Amino acid sequence: SSDRGSVQHQPRLTVNGGEHETLGQLVRALGESESGGGIVLVSGLEERPTPAISLTRSAYDTGLQRLVAPLNLQVLDKGTYQFILPSGYESLAALSVEDELHPDIAKRRASLALGAGTDLFNALAVISTVLDVTVLADNALADVWCGELFLQDVPAAHLLNGVLQSARVVPAAVVIESTSDYVFIRSVANGVDLDRCLNRGAVTSGASALLSRRVSVRVPAGLGDDEFQYEVAPLASVLGTLSDAFGVSVEADAGLHAFPVNRAHFRNMTIEDVLTLIVRQWPVPDFGFHVEEERIVFARK
Repeated sequence: SSDRGSVQHQPRLTVNGGEHETLGQLVRALGESESGGGIVLVSGLEERPTPAISLTRSAYDTGLQRLVAPLNLQVLDKGTYQFILPSGYESLAALSVEDELHPDIAKRRASLALGAGTDLFNALAVISTVLDVTVLADNALADVWCGELFLQDVPAAHLLNGVLQSARVVPAAVVIESTSDYVFIRSVANGVDLDRCLNRGAVTSGASALLSRRVSVRVPAGLGDDEFQYEVAPLASVLGTLSDAFGVSVEADAGLHAFPVNRAHFRNMTIEDVLTLIVRQWPVPDFGFHVEEERIVFARK
């Protein structure tokens, strides 16, 4: 990676043994400290007791290795961050979105701090904000928990890699799709069926123009950039928000009203892409939408 050398420039690591009871507390303190380089802890390790080892101006990577070795953990150098994971879980470190990101997104950089236990859908909403692009996952992945992490001014791919690695997402289980407008992270089982317009052959020129219109809309409405969603919103609860954003009536067949919609901030996207990504959050190919010039309906195929 082009950022390979950044860890070498990190300040030295000083730790007072016994000051931090758990690994999560230690990682948080290192991330918040002036010495903090990038650091990512796999979810589920945050409550491990921290060995009472003191370090004074140790090299960052070897110092971390000394701290976690008694816990049968290892530290892998990922270039812009150090990745702490259990022995035997090396396959997690192989996850990389680098080759899949659209160049317009790949060139962006940002910083991110997350506490352990953050749902992936909330983490991706924060990433959407800091990268200024829509990032979301399907429901097979969206509620996995992320680990404690701190990333400082890293490329978009490293931001996503760190978050997904912290959440124990296995590389073989996910597919990354990206255009210049969005990143969609889906489970392998969730097919590629991109066209979810159920009346494509009968779409009028007016309805086609509607689908091509660009909008920005946040679902559920009212959640600020720094607020987390704690319960998934039912589709019925976001129809009014979508109607206001699209300027037409957005409805759903009654059987779909309770379907879950994860928090997302759709930024300057076509209405068709917004509709498609909402439907593709449900990891079964049975749903789509009908479009008329003044009305859109989520429906079963």
